[in-house]
Amino acid sequence: MSGIESRKSQHVELAMSAGSESSRSALWEDVVLPPVAIPEMALSDIDVSTEFLGRRMPTPLLISGMTGGFDEALEINRNLAAAAEELGLAIGTGSQRAALANPALEATYSVVRDHAPGAYVIGNIGMSQLVAQGSEAPFDETQIERAVEMIGADALAVHLNAVEELIQTEGDRDMAGLHDAIATCVGWSPVPVVAKETGAGMTSETATRLAATGVAGFRARPALRPRLLINWTVRCVCAPASG
Repeated sequence: MSGIESRKSQHVELAMSAGSESSRSALWEDVVLPPVAIPEMALSDIDVSTEFLGRRMPTPLLISGMTGGFDEALEINRNLAAAAEELGLAIGTGSQRAALANPALEATYSVVRDHAPGAYVIGNIGMSQLVAQGSEAPFDETQIERAVEMIGADALAVHLNAVEELIQTEGDRDMAGLHDAIATCVGWSPVPVVAKETGAGMTSETATRLAATGVAGFRARPALRPRLLINWTVRCVCAPASG
């Protein structure tokens, strides 16, 4: 097992461990749904469908990209994909870096499209792979296109994981030039590009800078946590990417 494969396996093990959950509340206890005693509508009148990057989705829910790149990920992604297909959900994959380095691992990602042929599927690459890391060259246009082709992706996420890279012993810590690199990725990608922050938060200033790169949308937890925050998932859909 390569270093990348081992790390992907460790990520899943850590996610399933007792100490992996944040001690900070998601503030669901502050959400109160006031009852409407006279609704004046039929249940069949309720439509929860939504428009997402040019596709009409039956539900406003997304299975966020989690894993891939090691043997056990095949079953995890197969099960998630089957759920997405059955329930009409969008679904993402974990970072595809491992399969771009080792094509033998592609099945751990392509299984998502295999078992969710009708779902909106979002591919995934890391921001750090868009700029050079020492002697390691950044992804080029061919690799961006291959990530999309590998899973028949409808969109491509660039995950923004600066804190993770800084904490990991083997993290990729050169992040200079990311803004321009993301803009270049947008130009190369045959599908819309989404910026996906991985949990540390995103300020409005960063969101504004991202919009200027041409990304079609972004998803993040706000960096500030107001007490009455209802929904911590922020998505700004801008002009769709060309192509």
